[in-house]
Amino acid sequence: MQISPRQLKLLIATIIFIATIGIGYGVFYFLNFRIVETSPNVDSFPDSLGVLNIKYNHELDEKYIEDSFNKNPQDMVVFSFESINTIEVSGDTLKITIGTTPLPGKYALILNNIKSKNGSLLNSNIVMTVKKIKYSQLSEADKKMYNEQASSGETFPDDPIVDVLPHETDKYKISYAFPAEGIQQPATINITMKFFEPGDIALPATPQERQRYLKDLRTYTNQALDYLRSKNINLNNYILDYTAIDLRSEFPAGYRPS
Repeated sequence: MQISPRQLKLLIATIIFIATIGIGYGVFYFLNFRIVETSPNVDSFPDSLGVLNIKYNHELDEKYIEDSFNKNPQDMVVFSFESINTIEVSGDTLKITIGTTPLPGKYALILNNIKSKNGSLLNSNIVMTVKKIKYSQLSEADKKMYNEQASSGETFPDDPIVDVLPHETDKYKISYAFPAEGIQQPATINITMKFFEPGDIALPATPQERQRYLKDLRTYTNQALDYLRSKNINLNNYILDYTAIDLRSEFPAGYRPS
């Protein structure tokens, strides 16, 4: 089939038009200031991790971002859960250290006035889905982040508690801490009550309130211990620390040096 000169011109014009649109989109896509990656992936953020790296397609203005954050952190980095955060800027990456990783669920992260070195400003609303993911099920990249996080003040042995903790309900929280490198003792399991307790802002006003508090303390501490046992955690292998001082002697002490 022979193409007429008119058809050839039309074909060439079409090709040029499509190429122009493609090039224009490519230029816009690569030059427009934007987030290109989060690590870990915000669609499946492990509840055991307290670090989020956000990578942009342009180098960031480190001084502007850090000065703005230090002036008013809540104007720049806002999670929909309560958390005291810190940030670091390195090249094209904003690193957020999350003070308190929330329970599994969907949360919002709002980033305001993130500035690139070329002067572009970007506001972003990110949906962050926190999931309970065992250490053994993390990606290699996320395991590396976890190990780096743990090594800043803690060592990270291959221990079964990292697959089941932290664990939290509306009444108690169980976390852990490994000893500093070189110290020959097991990890400490911390059991913290989250309801009204003596030593907080208020104290039980009556003997009845005191007895009710102690009853709840027994109930929820035992629930926390039962959770650990249900996960086949041998309490004798760990130092057990109860944040609530009352009734400590009633509960297992765990490992104690001989």
